[in-house]
Amino acid sequence: MKDIREEVTVMTAGAADMLACWVAAWVRSENAGWRVCIGDGGMPDAQRARFQRDGFELFDMMEAESACVGRFGKRHSTHHALWASKVRAIMKCPTRWAFWLDHDCEVRGDIAPIVEFGLGLGKWLSAPKYASMPAKRFPRKRVAQNGMMLVNTKSQDLRNWLEWMEQYGEPNDETALPHLYGDFDYADKRIGDLYRPAWYVSCDCFEEVHQSIAQATEKVRTAKAVVRHWCAPAGKRMFKRLYAGKE
Repeated sequence: MKDIREEVTVMTAGAADMLACWVAAWVRSENAGWRVCIGDGGMPDAQRARFQRDGFELFDMMEAESACVGRFGKRHSTHHALWASKVRAIMKCPTRWAFWLDHDCEVRGDIAPIVEFGLGLGKWLSAPKYASMPAKRFPRKRVAQNGMMLVNTKSQDLRNWLEWMEQYGEPNDETALPHLYGDFDYADKRIGDLYRPAWYVSCDCFEEVHQSIAQATEKVRTAKAVVRHWCAPAGKRMFKRLYAGKE
């Protein structure tokens, strides 16, 4: 039986301080044998050298980020424009499949069951679906939370996704995805669901998110999921506190 680690690359990119936390969590999770590629958007030389010394591969994110700021920067903030760089980054994946994890995702356990399940779905993209989450924060507006996703990097849908975003000036990958197909229900059928409480958690998984991000973030902190997604500023601060000085 073929080892899934031969056909899947784990990928991430983002701010240097968040990547330090991401790597610290990854190393602690003991996910051995995976090829891990990290986007270098201008990280400090010492951090770059440390990542390479520890066996992580780096790829250039500067080109992707510059292209996104140039394309979307007139109508959107730089922060929002850079959302589109995720799709560009995935196109740089050296294998057919990319298991993407945002820079604010904390890996705490074995990702193999998640990846294996996703591969078995036979979809070009699988991610935790909002419709499966208890809070259902984005009903019929966003199909899935793309902070953790398994993507077929050779799929034409991936290229069409970026083309749609650029054509219509929408850098938000989640918002753009349903529009790619022109119909939410059809888009929903095209995308696989990776949501399981034991696999993934974010503040969107809790009803408290509607009243207090802080309360929802505290629920993320006590969750036992393989991947804890520390989205929103409060979550990112928590992630940094957990791994400060441990990279």
